Amino acid sequence: MIKKTNITSRLKIIFEKNLNQKIINVDTLVFGKNIKWDSLKHIQIIVNIEKEFNVKIKTSDVGKLNSFGKLKNYIINN
Repeated sequence: MIKKTNITSRLKIIFEKNLNQKIINVDTLVFGKNIKWDSLKHIQIIVNIEKEFNVKIKTSDVGKLNSFGKLKNYIINN
């Protein structure tokens, strides 16, 4: 099982690379509230999460995973 702190740091790196910005507070990172996190970036983030964590995110779940916290919980539980 992956350590939760390890998930947070690895996930933060994915967001920083895809959004091309330093992430200070992951708790406030929500799709639509961050100007750089648009629908295209969302798909890129999902693809990179699948590769990094070796998980398959269901198409039906992609739209629901609209925050850092939800994505982290998804990784932990899958």
